[in-house]
Amino acid sequence: MAKIDEIARLMTEEINDFKKSVEKLAELNIKLSQTRIKPDLDDVKNTLTKNLEEQNKKQERCLNDLQKVVKRTVDSQEQPRWLIISKLSLVLLSLIFVFYSLFKISSIPDLEKAAYDKGQEQVLTHVKKFLSENKEASHIYNEWLTKSN
Repeated sequence: MAKIDEIARLMTEEINDFKKSVEKLAELNIKLSQTRIKPDLDDVKNTLTKNLEEQNKKQERCLNDLQKVVKRTVDSQEQPRWLIISKLSLVLLSLIFVFYSLFKISSIPDLEKAAYDKGQEQVLTHVKKFLSENKEASHIYNEWLTKSN
């Protein structure tokens, strides 16, 4: 029996300790529910502020670059339509002249041959006429021809 009394006493002590622990937990739960938690947002605010400043600087740089591009575009020199048409006409006429000149230059050998043939025919006609009108010159020419062959 002594053992049963001892076990009962130990169990009673354990139950009392458990009750005390439960009461402490209940008190802590009440204190925690009444306590206001205030998070420290200073680091988050500092980071966000720094990022916002960097973003503002980047945006300002982009705006400045965009303004420069707009200014260059507005200040660029625009050519009137009549000037463009004049330039294109001049280029077209130059190309036509170049191709016409090349065509004429390529036909020069044909012209030279025709002129040579015409000149040769005129010389032969002239010599034949001369020889037919001057019998003595014709006789001398024929002697010369027979000697040279």
